[in-house]
Amino acid sequence: MKLAVSTRERIIIAVCLSYMLLFVYAAVSKLADYQVFLRQLGMSPVLTSHASWLAWVVPAAEILLSLLLAFRRTRTAGLFGCLCLMASFTMYIYLILNHASHVPCSCGGILEKMGWIEHFYFNLAFMILALLALILDAPQDSQFNIMKGFQLLILLGGVMLSSGLTLSLFIISERIVHYENRFERRYPHPAVSEIAREPLPHNSYYVAGFSKSRVYLGNVTAPLHVISCSYKLKDFESYEIKLDTAGMSFSTAQVRVQDDKFYLYNGTVPYVFDGSVRDWLAVRSEGNPKRFTLAEIMGKEMAVRTFSESGEHILGVQRLSSEAAPRYNEAMLHKQADGIFDTDGVLLSGDGKFVYLYYYRNEFLVSDASLKIALRGNTIDTTSRAQVTIAETWQGLRQMGQAPLLVNRRAALEGSYLFVNSQLPGKGDFGKLWKQASIIDVYDIRDGSYRFSFPLYDIDGQKLESFRIIRNHIFLINEKWIVRYDLEKGLVDGP
Repeated sequence: MKLAVSTRERIIIAVCLSYMLLFVYAAVSKLADYQVFLRQLGMSPVLTSHASWLAWVVPAAEILLSLLLAFRRTRTAGLFGCLCLMASFTMYIYLILNHASHVPCSCGGILEKMGWIEHFYFNLAFMILALLALILDAPQDSQFNIMKGFQLLILLGGVMLSSGLTLSLFIISERIVHYENRFERRYPHPAVSEIAREPLPHNSYYVAGFSKSRVYLGNVTAPLHVISCSYKLKDFESYEIKLDTAGMSFSTAQVRVQDDKFYLYNGTVPYVFDGSVRDWLAVRSEGNPKRFTLAEIMGKEMAVRTFSESGEHILGVQRLSSEAAPRYNEAMLHKQADGIFDTDGVLLSGDGKFVYLYYYRNEFLVSDASLKIALRGNTIDTTSRAQVTIAETWQGLRQMGQAPLLVNRRAALEGSYLFVNSQLPGKGDFGKLWKQASIIDVYDIRDGSYRFSFPLYDIDGQKLESFRIIRNHIFLINEKWIVRYDLEKGLVDGP
């Protein structure tokens, strides 16, 4: 049964008006608040790297298609364009729901209150309307054969081409953002939420480690003093480390806590003590540690940074419970200037591996106790060479000739993820966000890819001094506070 011409025309006009209303409103909303729309695209895990040109191409296409729909002679072309554009939007939402690293905020405007799944089905419904209108707009003798074969191929080809274009943009964006792009951040929202905060009695605490239910804080000015609290930042307790050895200096000692065991070490003397958090009695290790400038515990061994015979930084591993000689690999750190200042950085350990992150360049390395490099990765900024100037004093000592460009400041390692407190703003980072927060960039140390970024806002005007992460809990310390944040589920592996 064929529809009357007047009925077909009314259906086609209704579909055209629906698309015109949707697209004109959407385009005007985007252009009226262009910066917000641009930032939304920049935060998208699918189209991050294409935000700058898509921010004007999308509303321009919506306006153009609305104009084509307004005239009878160009109506068919407009409907075909609407079908293709809506297919692109639908593929975008499919990628967001199934393949994106995180699900961003829904876009604003007329669909602001609609969830992503509802939005997906909304788009499918509009695709069906466009297809229906094209069928009804086709010559009468073909409309009830669904359409002639050639016309059907054109429609299917257009849908596949536009969907494929969106898929291609996603693949390109993933490659650029994860591996090639050097300074474009991705901010999922929300990424973290503040759970609790408590004031600290002094400004010299740092997170020393965790047991199953408690956080332990060491003290820079009183190394034998430790406090702990629950993960909810309640039930504070204070301890003093008791020693079985007298007459040693502990003024620069560091404390590390792993489950029910604690370590006290100093690389200048050098020494390593360990004991149980149940009695805080420290017993000197049976090993024979050599001098080190940085150290992190790795089970029965300790990853260290020390000096080679030529006076340059090298990385190695020392045994804690035996007289076995330490092992070093002088090829791990890459010298760019003097081998000391240019290779300065942060040493982190966890799950039997360690990470070394350079302060003054966009590089980190991952290894284990074998000292074989599993990965050399890059942070997203563009500073591949350390911008340090070396000068010598009249006594022949080397020192910084001028303030270097600091790239990476603090860092934390949890599972397969490296969290880096970057010191350089990326695209769109200028303004209040950069001034009022510390930006944390997250990398997957299994493949070196950049995942996402999030801000940790200043408290009482003070930026973070240190932070550590266990599971999805972030514990931040500044001069006055300890604060717990939780990462949103799904951003990193694990509970």
